[in-house]
Parts: sequence; C-alpha cells; structure tokens
Amino acid sequence: MKQYFNKFIYILISALFLYSCEDVATNVKIKQVEKQIVVQCFISPDDDTVKAMLSWSLPVIGTSYSTKPELINNASVIIYNNNISDTLEWNNNLELYTISTSKFKINKGETYYLQVKLLDGKNVFANCTVPATQNNTLALYKVDSMTNSWDETIIEYTYKYNNHSNSQNNYYRISSEINVYSEYDEYVQGDFKSKNEIKNDNYYTNSLYSFSNEPIYVKAYIINSDYNYFQYHKTLQNAQNSFGIFSEPNIIFSNIKGGLGCFGAYYSYSVENKIR
Repeated sequence: MKQYFNKFIYILISALFLYSCEDVATNVKIKQVEKQIVVQCFISPDDDTVKAMLSWSLPVIGTSYSTKPELINNASVIIYNNNISDTLEWNNNLELYTISTSKFKINKGETYYLQVKLLDGKNVFANCTVPATQNNTLALYKVDSMTNSWDETIIEYTYKYNNHSNSQNNYYRISSEINVYSEYDEYVQGDFKSKNEIKNDNYYTNSLYSFSNEPIYVKAYIINSDYNYFQYHKTLQNAQNSFGIFSEPNIIFSNIKGGLGCFGAYYSYSVENKIR
C-alpha cells in the first residue's frame, strides 16, 4: 500500500510542477528579434554573370514560419575592385541582382568588395579574394560493383585529385551528380577539405544502388575556393544534415559585416564519366 501511495505523491508533485511551469511560461515576455539582411553572392572568373540574392532573415521566435525567403528588391548593390566599381541591377525573372562579367570582369587572385544599401539607411559590407589558380586534377580513379543478398547492384565510384598549388591556401569542395535516365537528377553532398587535410593524392568516393540496366553517368566537381565560400557551404551542409529535437544548434558561417550570409569566390572544374 505504501508503494502505491508513494507513486501517487510522485505523480501529484510532478503535475503541480508542470502546472506551475506552464503558469510561469505564459507570463514571459519574449523580446522581438530584429530581421537582418542576408546576402548570398559567389563570384568566379568562369561565370558570365555576377549574381547576388538579398533577403531578410527568418527569426527563430515568431508567430509564423515560411521556407520561402522574403526577398529585398529595392536595394543598391555595388561591387568594386581597386578604383573600378559598378552596380548590380535587379532582375525580375531571376529575382536576383545581376551584372554581366563582360561589363565588370572578375580576375583571378584579386580582391573584390560588395556593398549593399537599403532605402532606410541600413547597409552591409563584405570582401573576398578570388583563388589565383584552378584545380583541374580531378579524374575517375576506379569503379567497383557488387550484388547484395537482395539482388541489388551497388556501384562504388572513386575520383582522385591532387593539391595543385602549395603557394596558396587551398580550400576544396568535391561533389557529384548522377545521371540514370538522361538527366542529372540526384545531387550527392560533397566532401570539404582544407589545406591542412589535403595530401599529394586525395580520393572522393561515393556509392549508389542500381535497379535496372540503364547506363549510368556521373558528373564530378572540384571547387577550389576562398575561406568564405568553403566555410559557409560546409557549415550550411552540416546544418542541413542535423536531425532530431535534441541536436546541437549549428552556427552557419557569415562574413557579411552588419548582416548575414556570404560573399565568396571560387573556381570550378568538372568531369563526366560513364560508370556503367
């Protein structure tokens, strides 16, 4: 009898505790979080257009949630290098700010600055330096296949690449796309390697399941970038891969002074191979 009485007291105390917590929580005044300007702009000597996306941040605390960003389409967006500057114009079709690289050229090894000004006086600023060289050492190394106990074919492909230049701080992002039915419809998340992690010979491996005899093509990419591009995409991928209500929060890198997001630079090189 005493055992049941103890359980009853425990349940009663727990209920009172939860009730008191609920009562306290309803009286808490939560400070409104001010929205911030978010900038996403990545430049490369290989691109024919410089593109910048501007939006407002989504505060964690609020009454509603939307996955669609609240775009900013009335800002002044200026890019400059040394004494040369130009303005990115709003493109209604792309919903981005753009400028052709035939008008404003992006050169390897040079530093560029981006300044965003809003009508209410708010402004943000960032800078980045374009890598001096492109890494074009990526090549298919081997393809292996096996059949498991469920008669599924598992194909594993490996690419090899080198650290192409020891004279600069190299940051790499290696990824691939898979083409099975005449279009690339599956993007494979990439590996991120900084200069301290790179060896003379480096390998990127991924596998896929095949349920038919269709030809399979893989397009692999190697991006060598500045630290800004590298760290932003690495932390963004880590945040996207975090699941569960007890996951630790992920801080996404930003180099935008006065706001959020990233202004970074990169070189991209890709190869396409038929692996079956």
